[in-house]
Amino acid sequence: MAAAYYNKLTGTNNAKSAGTEVDVPGETLQERYERIGRPTNTIDVMKGVGIDAGGFRRTQLTESMLDKYDLVISMTQKEYTPTWLSANPKYRFWNVEDPGGRGYESTKSAFNEIRPMVQELIEEID
Repeated sequence: MAAAYYNKLTGTNNAKSAGTEVDVPGETLQERYERIGRPTNTIDVMKGVGIDAGGFRRTQLTESMLDKYDLVISMTQKEYTPTWLSANPKYRFWNVEDPGGRGYESTKSAFNEIRPMVQELIEEID
């Protein structure tokens, strides 16, 4: 949600999204929700701000990818963050609780936490 919102606000495609544990890399968000039988809460929340997230492809973050980025923001709980990531000087942690499996309102709440963080990041790098 953060990368998509960043790209929307900046009119760029500079932010990329990747996970530290992706079970099926390359799968779209819509395909994942259909496969696991989970409601499309993230897709629905993002649709509410004019972003079509259904076609977003899931990417596995690897240590070798870090050189490609100026900053890597993680919302994975710190105890589950790989050391190669948390020890990297480009790493930044945003403490946003994962809304996965907890319903639309939890997903919307998580996005509402992320929204000002993204706006502050844009101001910081401008």
